[in-house]
Parts: sequence; structure tokens; C-alpha cells
Amino acid sequence: MTFTVRCNQQMSTLHVWAQLWEDRWWGWDRIGVKGKSTSDNVTKSTVHANDRCRNNYIRATSGGWGILNGTYHQGPSYTRYATNPCNL
Repeated sequence: MTFTVRCNQQMSTLHVWAQLWEDRWWGWDRIGVKGKSTSDNVTKSTVHANDRCRNNYIRATSGGWGILNGTYHQGPSYTRYATNPCNL
């Protein structure tokens, strides 16, 4: 899954991450490779969370932070759900 963060102003530093989770009988289990990116002097950043194809209900969570004029800012987390990631 791909996540893109767009800011209204150019950030001194922008860090974004995304993680996939699989629904299991005991709860959500982290799967795959966590995508993360840290960039300087940008208004947008894109990350990808990846794993092998699974025939299960999955979700992806993401979040990030940025520094603008020496002030730390943190954005809200975002969650996407999918029933068959092989067809995305």
C-alpha cells in the first residue's frame, strides 16, 4: 500500500512511515516490511508498506512528523483496510 503526505508549507524535515497488519484470531499481527522515509526541504513524501500476497483481512497504519521553523509537528495516524491485497 502506498501513502503520500502533502504539506501546505515546505518542511525542514518530514518523516513518514507505514506498516501492514494482518487480522488474526488473537488480534492484529504486524506483517511485512515497514515503509519509512525522512526527507529535508520538501512539501510531500511517499512511503510503501509491502508484504507477500495474503488471502486475509489486512490493514495499514501510517503516521509521521515534521519540523517547520524549528517547531516539531506530528500528524494524525491513518488506517486503510483491505480484504484482498492481491487485487489492489
